[in-house]
Amino acid sequence: MIDPFYDPFHGNGKVVARYPDKVIWMTEMDGDFIYCTQQLAQPILDSNQEAMNNNLGKRWGDGKVIASIPLPLYFEKIVPARQAGDEAYIRRFLNDIDYRKFRRFGGDV
Repeated sequence: MIDPFYDPFHGNGKVVARYPDKVIWMTEMDGDFIYCTQQLAQPILDSNQEAMNNNLGKRWGDGKVIASIPLPLYFEKIVPARQAGDEAYIRRFLNDIDYRKFRRFGGDV
């Protein structure tokens, strides 16, 4: 099996922690330690698909998890919209066909 993770420091990094869905790399530059966390999206997508299948035919209600999004994407897309109070953008994002695999519950938000 090919390792889906790669050295972000181009041969100068070393793995300090390895998990099924992420790897943490480290390197030293100018006396400072620099870390990089790489996260795999496939485990999240698999979990979302399983939850979507389990929720088929169920009704919306309080406490339902709408989506599970990898943290880098969450901080890139959702956090700025939330800080700006743009809930309409978040709904459009969650209903967008390109991001549908992050959903854990069917229907429109």
